[in-house]
Amino acid sequence: MNKWPLHPFLFAAFSVLSFYSVSTVFCIPQVLALPMIVAIGAVGVFLLLFTLVSRNVVVAAFMTTTLVFCFFAFRFTYESICNLLMLLLYFVLGSRNIPISATLLLGVWLLLALIALVACMKNSKYLEGKNSLLNTIAVCCLLVSIVDVAGKEVVRRHSATKVVQAVQEPVKVQQLQASAKPDIYYIILDGCARPDILKKLYHYDNDKFTNYLKSKGFYIADDSHSNYQMTPLSLGATLNMNYVNAVENIQPKSNDWFPMIELIENNLVVKSLKSIGYKYVMFKSDWAVTQKSPLADSLISLSWNDVFLNRLLSTTIWTYAEDYVRVLRNEACSHWLNTFDRAANLDDIPSPKFVFLHCILPHPPYLFNVDGSRVQKGPSVMHLEEYADKHSFVEQVKFTESKVEKLIDQLLSHSRKPIIIIQSDHGPASLDSSEGIESPTNDFLQERMSIINAYYFPEGKYSTLYPSVTPVNTFRLLLNYYFGTQLEVLQDKSYFSNYLQPYRFMDVTNQLN
Repeated sequence: MNKWPLHPFLFAAFSVLSFYSVSTVFCIPQVLALPMIVAIGAVGVFLLLFTLVSRNVVVAAFMTTTLVFCFFAFRFTYESICNLLMLLLYFVLGSRNIPISATLLLGVWLLLALIALVACMKNSKYLEGKNSLLNTIAVCCLLVSIVDVAGKEVVRRHSATKVVQAVQEPVKVQQLQASAKPDIYYIILDGCARPDILKKLYHYDNDKFTNYLKSKGFYIADDSHSNYQMTPLSLGATLNMNYVNAVENIQPKSNDWFPMIELIENNLVVKSLKSIGYKYVMFKSDWAVTQKSPLADSLISLSWNDVFLNRLLSTTIWTYAEDYVRVLRNEACSHWLNTFDRAANLDDIPSPKFVFLHCILPHPPYLFNVDGSRVQKGPSVMHLEEYADKHSFVEQVKFTESKVEKLIDQLLSHSRKPIIIIQSDHGPASLDSSEGIESPTNDFLQERMSIINAYYFPEGKYSTLYPSVTPVNTFRLLLNYYFGTQLEVLQDKSYFSNYLQPYRFMDVTNQLN
């Protein structure tokens, strides 16, 4: 412990794990792998470089730890200074203007980092005596984070088991029967608005897209609403053919998405279809909610990037470099372009198959213009506040519609035409992006919960569908029609909850109707 300079590696691991500890509400442990590998690998590279420069591994370790601190602590330091200055100026001058820019502080920060690195090289004997102390501090920090994360994981898994049982047990799915087993494509367009909402609030008439769908034989439920206003709740309900309100009795004050992640990963729709020979093809999204499933026969991963990595880097000094190098944004763009291309070419996977594609588009961040060119600047993670930029949202809607049209053309060009379901999990939020909204207005509810909901059945028979059908009934109706089940059609309801307390549900069905 005294001789080995382990602290740079330990502090790097601690920085990643401590951020995960405060982010578990929307994460799963698997998202830690890449950031950990990159952080520890980068530490190893800098340790080697500083060792070559200083010819002293202990000094090199202190220099590397200094860089780790500078990298992970800058954003926190900047925001802390801004908050302090804002308070002081408000009480002294009554002003809320902050007289310091991130660029200015970044310059000062880098200068201080350089001074610290030089100081390390000039105080080698002193640092050699402190190596063991810093190793001990780093070990303690890491152990505290490990214990904290492990405790949370045990609790959230216990709660998730109860929720999955409570939601799935009431749904009695009979043995599926089918002479023909068409491929099924279930495509989620995250945050896409219903056509009338696009026209009313965004001044975009997308009749071209809806007319295209109708010309291809789609049924469009033009009065459809989401069952919930957030993706995990919405998908959890749809893929389990039941409302998820049972979670309110199990963990009403929690804001952890893990129970919904478990519901989506181990959903009843896929279990039922796999029981009669369907293969489950899942496209890995960049969000933990739809990143994996133990049921997947083919998990198609087309990117190393994900939301956790983006959020982690947005809290570091990297966020100021991203506007210039655009590594994360370019990777996100490539991910969705490659995803649409791959979804159109799944002939290598035997039929029958159930294909689940959760496309984050047109939800922010805004990556594409209507012509497919890439938006060069902007956040690389999802922020509801971006919905206020209606122009960029419409640009990304138009781009997404063009990609969906191309995908549908390719899918329907096959002689054995598939079932295709295109839905949004919820609508956009330009009228109010507040995470803690308690009393949503009628206008906001209409925007947020009015969704596109379109179905293509190869036979073109849609007698069981109706204009106000909601996603919770999607697969009840499909299994009844195609696979001989007799599942009850549930009453179509919509529930609102906010991000701070997602499991406190408010029935807003009457407000929407």
